[in-house]
Amino acid sequence: MLALPMQPAPQDFGSLFHADTRAAISSGLCIQCRGAKLLCGKARCPILVRWDSMMKTAPMIDRLDLDGSSPPGVF
Repeated sequence: MLALPMQPAPQDFGSLFHADTRAAISSGLCIQCRGAKLLCGKARCPILVRWDSMMKTAPMIDRLDLDGSSPPGVF
């Protein structure tokens, strides 16, 4: 079976979203909307925007080895 690397979930999901987005999530508005109806009044679903940005950056930082130049003051 293929095992995908999983990052542990942050303990505080509240730090991921603004207060108005957290209120929409806790009120169940996001469940009704499902990211398509935009019931929160925003131009784009903030949950899907966050997910999209995480999925774009995850492949860039999934390795432990780093390549590239560094300034002389680092070492």
